[in-house]
Amino acid sequence: MEAVPKGDLEKWVVELERIMDKKLKDGVPSARQACRTGFVIHVSVAFDDLKWNPKTADDLFKRAQTMPATEAKVWKEAFESLLKKKIGQTDAEVYDGGPAWAVPLVLIPVDALHEGQKYSAERGKKYLARMKQLTAADVSLWKDKVDEFGGTELDAAVNIILLDDYFDKEKFQREKFKAAIEAPHLVTSAETADMFVGEVVTLVGEAVNGKTPNVRVTSDFHVVCVGYFQFKEMPGRQVFDWPKDILG
Repeated sequence: MEAVPKGDLEKWVVELERIMDKKLKDGVPSARQACRTGFVIHVSVAFDDLKWNPKTADDLFKRAQTMPATEAKVWKEAFESLLKKKIGQTDAEVYDGGPAWAVPLVLIPVDALHEGQKYSAERGKKYLARMKQLTAADVSLWKDKVDEFGGTELDAAVNIILLDDYFDKEKFQREKFKAAIEAPHLVTSAETADMFVGEVVTLVGEAVNGKTPNVRVTSDFHVVCVGYFQFKEMPGRQVFDWPKDILG
């Protein structure tokens, strides 16, 4: 939090208050102080490692300014319906679904919800319709099997609705989703890739920041990324040195 200029941090809190349609009491401790901390934790894209990135932060702030409070309320209610938990806070406590400011903070960085730097209510309708098809069990499965960074249930829900391959004609393919997470194929060579043409697999041996991407294999062994699952490391995995052109 020390990396964020005080003026920038305060203007974010004020903007989040507008989006939430709720003023936060200041002090130490206080809801306003918790909001400052929550912003730093949840908007990691505004940082280069531990250094504040003014350009990225400004772009995100411009997006925040386009989000109507009414839209944030609709998303909040959708998250509450999905998780069966109340979202919000008082001056003394945070509800079991998390604080209200977590809702805009999880939405603002999502490119799919924006046309350039402007929030799109039309796009929002599409992804809200997807979220209505999810269950709390789907969110728990993601958090238990996929998430490695301690993300919130809101993060998990948003990650799922962004997976286009699991919404056939906008209908959630739950069994396909569960199969991909619970029993992924492990592809260790071009020869084994040939066995899984057209299927979604987990690529072994090509780490991206220590994680393995979920991919689709085509007939020419070209691997096309279709989703991003952070499967935990499994002991005894065979590591294959994939030719660079496979990921090209």
